[in-house]
Amino acid sequence: MNIRISMMMLTGLLGCCLPAQGGARTPDAPLNILLVTVDDMNWDTPGCYGNPIPNITPNIDALAERGLRFGNAYVTHSICGPSRATMLTGLLPSHHGATGSCFLTPGIVPITVPLKAAGYYTGIYGKDHIAPLDVYDWDEHVHHIDGLPEKQITFSRHPDVFGREIAGFIERAKKTGKPFFLMANPEDPHRPFANGPKIPEFIAEGKVVPPVTRIIGPDEVPVPDFLPDLPEVRRELGYYYTSAFRGDQVVGKVFQALEESGVADRTLVIFLSDNGMPFPMAKGETYLNSNRVPMIAMLPGMAAPGGTYKGLLSSTDIAPTILEAAGVPDPGNLDGWSFLPLLKGSDSYRERDFVVNEFHMHGKIGGRQFDTPYPIRCIQTKQFRYLVTFWSDGETNRELYVPDPCDDAMAIASKTNHTIAVRYELFHHRVREELFDTAKDPQCLQNLIGNPEYAAARQRLRERLADDMLQRGDSALEAFLNLYDDEKRREFLQAEKAFLDRKVKIEKEHATSH
Repeated sequence: MNIRISMMMLTGLLGCCLPAQGGARTPDAPLNILLVTVDDMNWDTPGCYGNPIPNITPNIDALAERGLRFGNAYVTHSICGPSRATMLTGLLPSHHGATGSCFLTPGIVPITVPLKAAGYYTGIYGKDHIAPLDVYDWDEHVHHIDGLPEKQITFSRHPDVFGREIAGFIERAKKTGKPFFLMANPEDPHRPFANGPKIPEFIAEGKVVPPVTRIIGPDEVPVPDFLPDLPEVRRELGYYYTSAFRGDQVVGKVFQALEESGVADRTLVIFLSDNGMPFPMAKGETYLNSNRVPMIAMLPGMAAPGGTYKGLLSSTDIAPTILEAAGVPDPGNLDGWSFLPLLKGSDSYRERDFVVNEFHMHGKIGGRQFDTPYPIRCIQTKQFRYLVTFWSDGETNRELYVPDPCDDAMAIASKTNHTIAVRYELFHHRVREELFDTAKDPQCLQNLIGNPEYAAARQRLRERLADDMLQRGDSALEAFLNLYDDEKRREFLQAEKAFLDRKVKIEKEHATSH
């Protein structure tokens, strides 16, 4: 089904480089699709989501004024590989299989395949962490460019460089006469932070370091309640927000490239983060700040721009939305459904009662292979967040995703501060079940699982989650139904470990053959 968009006049936009809506578009012409992801940006980091730091994200804020802001959008997994695979498949990680590595389970078809078959020119620029690339079959895949370092500091952190490369892609797509699907992925505010301790080392090594035009100091940062207010934490948050500001600059250059290309009036824009901020109890976890992300969509001629949708949204909904916008049939086996009706102002959209979040394992990072599964399942409704941590046994001390100065600071402070000690213990050992009233406790600080007043809510959420796991064929179902049976739990963990080992073997064999 093709989407018919009305025309709008070109307008200025707060002096920011946001795609203008305007110009004429042939009613039956297919839409271009621009999917922009930032890396590790927390849901409340942009100014339009309430960040008190002045002018921290002017370009993202401008997009919110011209698009639809999602107030309760959740990604399915809180590390990049599984999360991004969901965006491009419409499947939860337990379905697409990119859990312990970035490799999709054989037979899983990402949306790039039907989009190319429908005549789209496809590209991915910046962060990828999706594999194998031959399955995605991108027309253009650019992770680094000549003259800039390949790993630690990439071109997608340079506003001008990244904007130039995106403009080049759009021009090449125009010359083909095809509509384009472009996934543009700036890597800020992911570590290494813009002005963090690694930067002097990179400079000494002769590496090209992206520009930093504004530094957010420790005294300027809001410290979220899920973190202790320690000097080391404030310093890291200052680095993070400095990186978030630069990330917004990169996003602005992407929007500028689209506007100057002359095809903004024929382009659906979707912006979001791949997971929460890289701090304890956020990224690499399954709390609200792990999976809730900023997300904004803009459709040319859309109904009621500048609004906010307060209902639940899952990142499984991105792929079916893109397919519908492109006029490509939904394969019918996706875990999400299109939110395009919301952008068009239609009353046909089916609201969600809940979203499901998962955590599986860390996988491979920087050549280091993590071989221990840490499975978690979670269900989020408008009021509650219920999660089960299968690996928690009171003894297992989970290996950190990456070295974290905040964790080190909490370890020291926990020796003299009981509140921090309790938090530090929870971070490293977790508990089997947790229930939070996120309407009252969005930072997930008070576990209500033993509160008799919430027993009915716990049972209701358990039944909903079990039913969803049954419908999806989730391998964790039996362990979930026997949550306190240690033998069943160990069997599930062993199966998860075997699955990870198989995926690592497949990845190595693929690398050898290519």
